[in-house]
Amino acid sequence: MKTIKKRKLIFPIFSIFSLSLPFFILSCEKNNKIGSILKENFNSNNKNDEKNSSYNKLFSSINLEDHFDLKIKDLLLNLKELTFLELQEKIKEIAIEPKNKNLLSDYDFKVNDITLENNSNQTNEAKINVTITNKNTKETKSFQYKLLNLKNENDSLNYPKSLNHIANKDEFFKKDNDEYIDTLKNHLRISAGINNWNEFRKDLKATSANLKDFNEKANKIGQDSYENLAFKGFSLPSYNAKNEVEGVALFEGNEIGKLPSLRDASGKADVYKTIGLARKIVNEKYLDIAKQTYSISLTRKNLFRKEISELTKNIEYWKNGNKRSEFQGLINQKLNELRHNKELLEQEWNRRIKENQESNLNSELQKRKEDELKAYDENIAYYSSHTLQKEIEILENKLKEFQGFVAEDRYTLSENGTMWILDYKLDEQGYPTKWYFGTNSHVARALNEDFLSFAITKINSNVSVGTTLNFSRLDDNITTFYFNDNKNAIKKVFDGVDYLKENPANFLIPQQKDKYKNFGAFADFAVFEIDFSKITKFSTQSNQQSVDAKFEFLKENNLAQNLAKEITNDYANQKDKHIKFKKNSYLKDYKKIAIPKNKKPNEDQEYLYAVGWPQSTGDFYFDRSNIELLEQTRINFSLWFNSEYEYFNEEIKNQNFNLKNKHDKGSFLSYNLGYRTFKNLPGLFDTFLAVPKFGDGFYELNGKKYINISLGYMPLRYAPVAGASGSSIRNQNNELVSIYYATNSIGRVGLSSAFRSEGFDYQGLYGKYNLPQYDLIYGGGKDQAKSYKDELKKLYGDSFKTNLFKNGLGKENPDFKFGNILSAKDLNN
Repeated sequence: MKTIKKRKLIFPIFSIFSLSLPFFILSCEKNNKIGSILKENFNSNNKNDEKNSSYNKLFSSINLEDHFDLKIKDLLLNLKELTFLELQEKIKEIAIEPKNKNLLSDYDFKVNDITLENNSNQTNEAKINVTITNKNTKETKSFQYKLLNLKNENDSLNYPKSLNHIANKDEFFKKDNDEYIDTLKNHLRISAGINNWNEFRKDLKATSANLKDFNEKANKIGQDSYENLAFKGFSLPSYNAKNEVEGVALFEGNEIGKLPSLRDASGKADVYKTIGLARKIVNEKYLDIAKQTYSISLTRKNLFRKEISELTKNIEYWKNGNKRSEFQGLINQKLNELRHNKELLEQEWNRRIKENQESNLNSELQKRKEDELKAYDENIAYYSSHTLQKEIEILENKLKEFQGFVAEDRYTLSENGTMWILDYKLDEQGYPTKWYFGTNSHVARALNEDFLSFAITKINSNVSVGTTLNFSRLDDNITTFYFNDNKNAIKKVFDGVDYLKENPANFLIPQQKDKYKNFGAFADFAVFEIDFSKITKFSTQSNQQSVDAKFEFLKENNLAQNLAKEITNDYANQKDKHIKFKKNSYLKDYKKIAIPKNKKPNEDQEYLYAVGWPQSTGDFYFDRSNIELLEQTRINFSLWFNSEYEYFNEEIKNQNFNLKNKHDKGSFLSYNLGYRTFKNLPGLFDTFLAVPKFGDGFYELNGKKYINISLGYMPLRYAPVAGASGSSIRNQNNELVSIYYATNSIGRVGLSSAFRSEGFDYQGLYGKYNLPQYDLIYGGGKDQAKSYKDELKKLYGDSFKTNLFKNGLGKENPDFKFGNILSAKDLNN
């Protein structure tokens, strides 16, 4: 299918927040770089100091301990007793003094940064960046030293920063959160001229008394302050003249950018690789999950409904009424944004050119500067001459183009995602042939009236621990089954849309209540039924070759049973590897997933395991200078794990699964502050408060839009690109806890919806809204309208038996019966 290019103004939904945070992040990185050259940046006013032999000796070697004494303020700790992670945690508590105390009269010394030395797990070295300030001239120098012979990290790959040294978790959260908010405020001030929360949250009405009351209540139940939540773009209550909550206001601008958590990447030499491990199977648990996890491709006709609908609405909007002044206002806003960004870009290039020490690069840098500024000039020229009539003409021409594509009736669109074995119908006649697979609603929505065919990609049953796979189409160990004439064999039996009883509009402020009155609530979860008895033929490929002959034996005797057994890797006969569901959420039982103190896990410590099939465009575990292989990434998928990137180049031995082995451990939850709604429960969030939209818009299915409402988890070490949607997240006991649905690449964090929530009482903080009580599989939550079990019962009746419901759908499972809604006193953290 040919690529369809669009020139698109961000009209009429233009927002100054569309820049998110990338530029600010990049501009901050330059302040964190460790300077390896000292002398060339220092002012000539310091010539007398340079003559001082004691001063010069500071730079005679890079061994820190040759020149300085280090200690932790107020703590009787020997730094050599700390691991790198523990040292990095305490960077702001480190006091540094020169061994020659006479230098203290003229200079201040500060540890500015600590980073991991390459192969530090073997060398036990850290890079220490020391800033030296001349007290008289206020000029500074930075020099990089090495601190040798740190305590061995041992399990550091599996454990992010422990919080055990913080006595008060509220103080710990406040410290980190204040820094996060300051960064966010600074970005909004620089990029958008915003200084106060109410300058861009005009939907909110709150007096100082309201803020005081909210903050006092919020603190008691583990929520952040009103002002901070407003800056983060969270849903917040608005108050009427009687100081009563009139409803919750959803933030309607583009999502506020999220910064990555430094704690998540603690101790890592390359923080950008902390989003997961590709294609390397490092333990038996990941292997078992991988054999139950598939890349699913659903192909349908592309009738360009969304594009045509949006274009039609935009044309009608600009044609109706006198919109010239509004249009010009948006043009002026866009031009101001472009000119401002151009100025920032020019300043950044000037700085880079000025600081460049390699003269042979000057001409290249100058050219790159000119090219990028030229691109800005071209955009500025375009918008300067752009008129409302031109905009309408562009939109009308684009509409005709899409209508022409529909008339040709030859375009298709594939929805790719991840699915995993959930359940199967019990069958006394042999191997089961009716199977149920979990995935996302936004993956399953391709099953509509335009649906044409599907394909399933899986690893072969003989793959073992230690295997490093290739891309999905380039490996003999990976097979894709194509079902081109069997569209009736697959159907959707559950979709998380409208799964709650309450209309979410009932929680909202008056002006939004009417606007969103027809919206529903959804959790991004769906279930496919694949009936192998309805499949009459299939084709297969592996490593870009047909392997149909290899699977001819499946057609002998009983195609349905043989094919089901091949696709599911004989799952039905491996009872010890069957999935279960966790009976308590991590909101109720957080201690089990909390990062262990002192790296000493409790007996009931839980680890998380996530496996999915993202597109290979996000795979960085191959030589990207290989152009041929790089081009293959667009049409391939890479098996992905929430494990450590360092393992990719390690030799992994096939050994019995044991959580005492570092390779056998899974991971934890992210410390990310941008989405977290429970202050002292890192990794947990309420989607309605933190991220009610689907990207920058609301989720839509069959013409109806939905607001995201569920308990959410942020898995650590798992932020893959598109294609991983639908990944299951489970613990070492094979108990499923959540389903993955979105990635924030800038924030290096992923989002998942919990299968079960006991609910949480916010004690009126958000008006009528409380986190709902639900169970997507078993049902029974006081707030929910349907579950997988309920929908299966509607289709097949009470007596229908599956692996999860062995006694029939009419029987209740007492293990999953709900109690009361949780309150702050119930949180086990």
